[in-house]
Amino acid sequence: MNFNKDLFSYGTTRFEAQFVFDFNEASSSRYIYYSDYLRLYLTSAKKLRFMKRSGSTTQIDVTGSTVLDFDTKYYAKITFNTTDGYAVYLSTDGETWDLEISSTANKAAPSSSSSMYIGRSTSSGYYLRGNIYLKECYIKPNDWAVWDGNPVVSNPYANIV
Repeated sequence: MNFNKDLFSYGTTRFEAQFVFDFNEASSSRYIYYSDYLRLYLTSAKKLRFMKRSGSTTQIDVTGSTVLDFDTKYYAKITFNTTDGYAVYLSTDGETWDLEISSTANKAAPSSSSSMYIGRSTSSGYYLRGNIYLKECYIKPNDWAVWDGNPVVSNPYANIV
């Protein structure tokens, strides 16, 4: 899934995104969420890895410690605020969350993103091998849902293709 929107041009001070997935193969990196500036993916070691970029510069690159299991439904939540920085939480039920990744190295808000992808990146071969439960996913800069698991999002600037 890909949609275009200059999401962060209105002074983002908070960001939250939830992605619900399972997987059955991890021979190489598999993207769960990919944008020009934020990336969450599954490594070949079956761990979550979070990256924040600015242009071609990587500002944050942290891999979690939990080894994920095949065919298990996971909830991953990325959060950002200007006080605490970035965090990635992990859950198997969507109610009890464990902090998997945390970084205060760069507390700058995510920058404008021309494209965002759920379950893939711009390059072929990095597709998540498994399922993404779109009805349980959302992306919310400044608490405004630009994706909420419903393809008819009340956002005239997003094109879901």
